[in-house]
Amino acid sequence: LTKRLDSPKLRKEYLENLGYTVDESFTEEMKIIVLPISFSKVYLNYNELQKRNGFNLEKYKGFETTQYTIKVFDETKRDDLYAHILLHNGRLIGGDIATTAIDGYMKGLKNASW
Repeated sequence: LTKRLDSPKLRKEYLENLGYTVDESFTEEMKIIVLPISFSKVYLNYNELQKRNGFNLEKYKGFETTQYTIKVFDETKRDDLYAHILLHNGRLIGGDIATTAIDGYMKGLKNASW
């Protein structure tokens, strides 16, 4: 059974347990994403990242999901680091930690990278 993260408090606790500090001044952003029935190369690559972190988006193809974007800090104290948490029916199904910089990076929630 996947982790229930259906409140800001639970999402904050989850990210803190992963070693991140949530930026209290940033209001989390929410958007609805319908995962495509057929994954493009981008989604296939993203799902490989998810699989290395214990998730798999395959079974959610065609389903409506909710993505939360939350500003976080790690030991680098970068000012452009965001957590993206993907939920289905309030339960964690995937996500990533990414910078917004052109030369930035993306890694899985549980720290496995591309």
